[in-house]
Amino acid sequence: MLTRSPRTHGCLTAAIVCWTTGLFLASIAAGQTAAASQEPNDPIAVVCSAIYRGDFTAAAGLLSRIDPNGPMAGRRRAIQAILDQYDRIWQSRQAERQRIYARYVQRLEQLKTGRPSGQEPNKPEDDLDEPNRLAGPVDINDPNGAGVRAVLATVATAVQFADPCQRDSLLKDALVKAAMERAMDLAIGLEQQGKWLDAYINYAAYLKAIDPNNQAYKECTQEWLEKAEIAATFEDSPCETSKQRFEGVSRRIFTRAVRIIGTRYVNSVDYTQMASDGLKRTRQLGEVLAKMDPKKTSYLAPVDPNKLKAWNAGLASMQEQVNTAATGLDERSFLRLFDDLLRLNLSTIGIPEEVLVWHFSQAALGALDPHTLIVWPREKSEFDSVLTNEFSGIGVEISKQDGALTITSLLLDTPAYRAGLDAGDVIEAVDGIQTKDISVDCAKEKIRGPKGTKVTLTIRRPGQEGTREVTIVRDRILVPTIYGWQRTEDGKWRYFIDPNNKIGYVRLNSFAKDTGRQLETILSELEKEGLAGLILDLRWNQGGLLDVALKIVDMFVKDGVMLRVRPGLYGGLSESVQATAEGTHPDYPLVILVNSVSASASEIVAGALGDPRYERAVIVGERTHGKGSVQSIEDRGLDGAELKYTTAYYYLPSDRRVNSREAMEKLGRKDWGIGPDVEVVLRPDETRKMIAVQRANDILVQADRPATKEQPQRKTAQELLEADPQLAIAMLVLKARMVEAGLPIS
Repeated sequence: MLTRSPRTHGCLTAAIVCWTTGLFLASIAAGQTAAASQEPNDPIAVVCSAIYRGDFTAAAGLLSRIDPNGPMAGRRRAIQAILDQYDRIWQSRQAERQRIYARYVQRLEQLKTGRPSGQEPNKPEDDLDEPNRLAGPVDINDPNGAGVRAVLATVATAVQFADPCQRDSLLKDALVKAAMERAMDLAIGLEQQGKWLDAYINYAAYLKAIDPNNQAYKECTQEWLEKAEIAATFEDSPCETSKQRFEGVSRRIFTRAVRIIGTRYVNSVDYTQMASDGLKRTRQLGEVLAKMDPKKTSYLAPVDPNKLKAWNAGLASMQEQVNTAATGLDERSFLRLFDDLLRLNLSTIGIPEEVLVWHFSQAALGALDPHTLIVWPREKSEFDSVLTNEFSGIGVEISKQDGALTITSLLLDTPAYRAGLDAGDVIEAVDGIQTKDISVDCAKEKIRGPKGTKVTLTIRRPGQEGTREVTIVRDRILVPTIYGWQRTEDGKWRYFIDPNNKIGYVRLNSFAKDTGRQLETILSELEKEGLAGLILDLRWNQGGLLDVALKIVDMFVKDGVMLRVRPGLYGGLSESVQATAEGTHPDYPLVILVNSVSASASEIVAGALGDPRYERAVIVGERTHGKGSVQSIEDRGLDGAELKYTTAYYYLPSDRRVNSREAMEKLGRKDWGIGPDVEVVLRPDETRKMIAVQRANDILVQADRPATKEQPQRKTAQELLEADPQLAIAMLVLKARMVEAGLPIS
């Protein structure tokens, strides 16, 4: 993003020389050219147009050409105030970035010499967690790798706050180079012992974070993660044994799924790539079983080395057949290879067929795209609850805090709320099963269950002695999808984040069947109270129902195409979804917030409303996830399983396809998803602060919570804006639109 501040902070001067000098000068020239060529009736509109592009430097240059005492003086002052506020945000962010970077450079110096370089900056509560606090100087050759990990942790954090010049300097540091070389040796040693997750967590993840463009790091990280995931599927947990995990998996289901894909998938099916990826996974499967600790699973026996050798030889032969197939594989030859694989298993390592089918199918279907997969019978309930945003349970949000399973918030008017549970309560056991050693996902599975059944929780309330058992009858739970900026004491939401200027804020976490209707109600109420501008927050929203997303687009567009859906080879005609004038809301200024997690239906809403054809909204934040495709679900003939597969691509009103990240990365491109008009990328420390403040305003406690018990520390709108630069800049962009529209702002 271009900047308008001429000021620098410490070595930020070098960053500007390395990073933005050319862009800065080009931006001013572009702004002057635009002003000279357009000669508009409303110069303020041209200034605002630069703001909507995220070009605050050009906006400042254009604004300086408007007479401060002329007929536009009032609007000019309002825009100047917006630019000044942006400048303050920019300077504050840069100063904080530099402060944290300096802190970790000092930490690296301490690891080198044992002596900190200068006074370490304060405010540790605002920063990321400290790396391993070795005193230094570190010994890179320490066989347990403590010194290497301390250096890697420090540098991996520092590069998140470094400009390009600072990053290059870090990577050239002698200690850093030595630590990175030693890290690979240590990681390979762990890999050879079958400790793939340790290799990833202790070394590979740091190396990839420090040098993300290093191909060797990428490949090792991917390989070790895949093997760690394979090993995890065989480990028993309190919620399920490894044998239970594969229940319902069969070759019949996979074969049926392949045949469905062959006639309905969006593109021609690359069976050759499916076979290669599936065979790679089965090779990894054998390697994992050969090194896995047999004490971790009750399902699989150790693999005989000679049989593993025969297995690998058979896989190599099958891969050679794939590689030498003159015209590649078709559906029939692919399924024949799959049958050969099952026979090879019987004659060699002899693992349960369902295990082999599960792993081969996951890799083979993943070769098509990340969204095409089989939902096996045991996974169907969880999959459906995510899809519908409802499940049967008690209505609590939980997390692990200091190792204890803790209720972090309640859902209003649910069994848990009515039973008197409260935020901060610790769940020590679920139906007698202790929770200290189980995962949050496992605990959720134990707490949930069929509607009308009972679950007994052992509750410890901080400040009270002992525990108590609470038996609750499960009920249907609808997960809320719409939030405001702060809860009231009775659990309702405040939506006016700036009451004086009548600016509303609505956050959508997903698109469920009731989301459109609920948003309609909220907007109508806000409009009755004089809504002048709206911020629609789609950050962290991974999507949901397509028809709900289109209903929301239709609320803000009077007519014309909202979306085009184009099926693949075997689909029907392209479909254009049209907006209708009925029910369209007033044309007040609109800003949409997105980030890299915003996906699918979120990209449809942001893309359509920000499309050049309508320019109904300005998009602020980060480039979205990049999904760009439509999936269908088939369950007929799948024995209780479901197949989710890609059937179409979607296009924005201007006929631009929303590209997938996976496809663009293969081409070396970065134009996936929806790019923001105003780019604001949060640093990790900023993301953490934003989530903490948002969480403080989201939490729901019992309405009659005693005054002696700690009350939620709600944050003011100003505190929220200070903690969330994306929201703060979205507010400035919205105010610019209001000024352009002739609306008064204070």
